Amino acid sequence: MRFFLKILSSVLALSWLASCSSDGTITDIPDYEEHDPLTFSVGTSSTSVSRAASHELEQGFLVSTYKLYGEASQQTVMDCYEALYNIGPLYNGSKWNTVGNKDDDDPSSLYQTQYERYWDLSAFPYRFHAITPCPKQTTVNALITDFELSDKELKIPAITATKYESQTADDGVVTPATVTDPYMIAQVERDANGVDWDLLQPQFEADGTLKATRTKISETTANFTRAVPLRFHHINSKVRFAIYTTVQHFPAEALTISNVKISAKNPSTLQGKFITYAWGFNSQIEGNRFTETPLLFGDNFFDKGVYSVTDTEIEWLLINNESKTYDIKLTNERSKAYFFDLPNTGADAMADGTPGGLLQIPQKGVELYVEFDINNEHYAFQLEIEKQDGTKQKQFDWR
Repeated sequence: MRFFLKILSSVLALSWLASCSSDGTITDIPDYEEHDPLTFSVGTSSTSVSRAASHELEQGFLVSTYKLYGEASQQTVMDCYEALYNIGPLYNGSKWNTVGNKDDDDPSSLYQTQYERYWDLSAFPYRFHAITPCPKQTTVNALITDFELSDKELKIPAITATKYESQTADDGVVTPATVTDPYMIAQVERDANGVDWDLLQPQFEADGTLKATRTKISETTANFTRAVPLRFHHINSKVRFAIYTTVQHFPAEALTISNVKISAKNPSTLQGKFITYAWGFNSQIEGNRFTETPLLFGDNFFDKGVYSVTDTEIEWLLINNESKTYDIKLTNERSKAYFFDLPNTGADAMADGTPGGLLQIPQKGVELYVEFDINNEHYAFQLEIEKQDGTKQKQFDWR
């Protein structure tokens, strides 16, 4: 009898609509000519900004924009512009506002004076780098100096407020119940054909292997001033564990799964240990132009990212379901897999799309080890990942 443990892993993606524009000279002076302005606006679709609720994004974000990205003539359109969410008749309901003067007496105003920018239709591709929530300056209206958001670098400082932590689940109870996951990032490029690409969201084959293309978000319409979609992604990965079998016919007696344990190791790190805690994040990219089949995915913040300060363990227990049992006869296909991370209601839950999952720090060279009992027989093995070419590997990227 063959049993399968399936890992469902994804970067938690949050999406909403936003747009920006630049003039041809990129000078910090007011410009009232008849150009198409780059203005951020909220789309009709709502998005989850936390794992507990779904609503439109209202927290501000920081965005840097570049035209002719990757060219020798590249220009900065927005240099760490702050986008604030405004509601009211003046904004035709709601909009993202990046234009205005800083007010030394108003801590809620823009942290710097920012000017209207306009599209330059002769200067593609455009690249948008963003982080939310907008990092706070050390003092009111001071420049944001401890963060870096440029064309080649994203730097989140290693301070307590930017702590990242791997979750564990003990009999369906997550420890810790809340994990600090303070920042989300976005990298979007609009190419010369007017196609918008989410550079942080890869595409996958039907078998789960990685495609050599990024995700196409949208294409231009007759109205060029439409919003540019900024999709924000958690820096952590969200991972789910499930077990099922392809056997369709069982004997009459029950086949009960119990004592499920899943642990992780990472011998490929310098310490030879799995990263469990981290503070700060830094990613330096080459500044290459995006192509639909990028070389080694080297043009995005995720692939080049490292953590500034880490704590590690030789072995990290991810799932420990000592008291849980379930009849394997009901888990006879992938759509009816039994999930071992976060049950739907606190009791055993078996349903496709069960909410939950564990936030984990992405890292390379991870090994997973699995144990469980079926009736009185104990199974223990290292999980192998089958690649698209049919070969199997015991170490893989955790992302």
